[in-house]
Amino acid sequence: MKTGSMDVTWRREELAMVAHNDSALRGSCRSTCQPERQEATNDEGDVQPMADFKVDALKVGEMYDSVSRFYEAWMGSSFHLSYWFGDDDDTSAAEAADRLTHKVGDTLGLLPSHHLLDAGCGTGGPAIALAVKTGARVTGISVSPVGVEFANNRAQEHGLSDRVHFEQGDYMSTRFGDDSFDAVLAIESLEHAPDLSQVLREFFRVLRPGGRFSLASYSSDSPMTKEEAERYRKFWMINFPPSLTEWLDVVRGAGFEVDEYIECGARVAKHAARILDILTSRQEELVAKFGQGPGVEESMAEFSDIVSLIEKHNGYVIIAARKLTR
Repeated sequence: MKTGSMDVTWRREELAMVAHNDSALRGSCRSTCQPERQEATNDEGDVQPMADFKVDALKVGEMYDSVSRFYEAWMGSSFHLSYWFGDDDDTSAAEAADRLTHKVGDTLGLLPSHHLLDAGCGTGGPAIALAVKTGARVTGISVSPVGVEFANNRAQEHGLSDRVHFEQGDYMSTRFGDDSFDAVLAIESLEHAPDLSQVLREFFRVLRPGGRFSLASYSSDSPMTKEEAERYRKFWMINFPPSLTEWLDVVRGAGFEVDEYIECGARVAKHAARILDILTSRQEELVAKFGQGPGVEESMAEFSDIVSLIEKHNGYVIIAARKLTR
């Protein structure tokens, strides 16, 4: 955030205690950070997947600027959900998140000669993990300058700056030329796209013929009520996720050939509460590090509410596709 004094900015970054919608941030962004809604409902008044929800990239970037430092302390270098085999899987959240990174990354078949675009790269954890594993070059883009700074610092710490680079950019319209990349990856970033068809067409454009595209994302298992959707969207600043069928349709509609898809909500979305449990168990430690901001208990309650909505309504999909050779 660029508003207010340096002291206020610091508090907004460090006191985003549980969510994108910490009360300190929410107070300053209530009027400027709320996306414009265009509801699509059924006869029962439930909000339908794929309803347009206008998201502003600048505001999304500001949101991630405000929470990246805290998320790093809480979740590590991967700002996405974790993959657990079941309730008896005692793998740490960070390790389970890496498991998801590699499950998605493996569908790309990366080689040392390949150049990967990580679209919505966060603070660089997944991109660096895949670069280390495969030897590929990686370019990551994010609308968050704070995230980009974290990511480039991480690449330098790993000695990878010669082939892993991160920059600020909007995946809706990138600076890259046609056929620039051998692979494109989007892990839990497309939820913020104001127009899924447009961003997927952009991925198709920058991907070379025969190149591969993989995504991992929330999906819709059941419609939310208007009231539930309002809470969900305010918290995440994201579009209501498509169903698996809708995901496949929009990927194919952008010109891709779908090679494989996996519906794995039972191992990802349905374990979202475990992420909250980690936060709760570390609350004292994190408050000691970042300070006890106003509304922390309220934020905890909000995050718990959103987790319940994820487990109730969301699945999780991995889709691997390719751009056919001409």
